[in-house]
Amino acid sequence: TQSTWAIRTRIPIHSSAFHGSHQSTRTEMDIKAHDLKSKTANYYNKGAHKLKPLQIGEKVLIQNASTKRWDRSGVVVEINPHRSYRVRTPSGRALRRNRRFLIKDTAADPIIQKEQPYQRKHVTWKPTLVDDIPVVHRYPQRNRRSPDRLHSSTN
Repeated sequence: TQSTWAIRTRIPIHSSAFHGSHQSTRTEMDIKAHDLKSKTANYYNKGAHKLKPLQIGEKVLIQNASTKRWDRSGVVVEINPHRSYRVRTPSGRALRRNRRFLIKDTAADPIIQKEQPYQRKHVTWKPTLVDDIPVVHRYPQRNRRSPDRLHSSTN
């Protein structure tokens, strides 16, 4: 006769494997695993910063993933679990971003600037002014002596 908990297998198992002592060992291992997981989480969160949650309708700046600049703006339209937010940009696009990549827009202008793609700006060189006189520092200001081999010598 077969019992209801028997496993159909040809691999031999000793009858002591089914004793209750193994169940208590398994429970102890589960408790140890849970403690280790919480200890790891506490260690990880030790250096984490608590960011204030954002509210729906708040104006935010969005960090560009490639340039790391805060060059896009938007409005929070939805709050999701795990610090995730849905943000609507002025162009109408909806983006999902983690709280880490959003900062509250503290600009005095209540109108959100029109979103523009990132463009490199050409910086022109301007001389510094000292008493309204341009000072050009193109070469070092020390006196340089020409090499001896260039001096005419009569031997």
